[in-house]
Amino acid sequence: RVDVYHPKPQTPTRPPSYIDAEIFNNSLREYDNNNLVKYLHSLFPFHKVEGLVNMYRIGTSARYGGGTTVFWQIDERDNIRAGKLIKYAENGHRIHGKQNWVHSVLNIDNFNLKQCLFGEHILKYEPGQTVGIVESEKTAIIAAATWPEMIWLATGGVENLNKEKVKPLRGRRVVLFPDA
Repeated sequence: RVDVYHPKPQTPTRPPSYIDAEIFNNSLREYDNNNLVKYLHSLFPFHKVEGLVNMYRIGTSARYGGGTTVFWQIDERDNIRAGKLIKYAENGHRIHGKQNWVHSVLNIDNFNLKQCLFGEHILKYEPGQTVGIVESEKTAIIAAATWPEMIWLATGGVENLNKEKVKPLRGRRVVLFPDA
């Protein structure tokens, strides 16, 4: 008798969930209270910070006493896949224990989180430009201000660089900048 290999049938993957545009749009304000934006103002001129906030579509949340930054993950088709909330002190350091996801805070039922690269929506505006990938969203924003000749994206965490996330980078020159 010969054993025959029978692969398990693949279960269909659920499509990603998206954040409602109204929730996203309501976060695009109160930058004078956003501690990360305040910190960026200590590093760069006003017009540069304004450009970074608009380019990366940084949001502000009242969570954790206000001034909390929302890093929106917007895919190449402008779908809002997720919002990561991170509270920063005015010196730009993250306040540990004060981070969450928008869908968790809003208790959105059956939300299927399928992250994309932070800044992925920018790719369509510069099709031939080299892409730099870092871990942290804050690092991507600061790198974009410092080295604007590249598009800067973030994985959002060391474990978040995977085959699915890098599909939009096909055909591009990509340079990885891992944390120390």
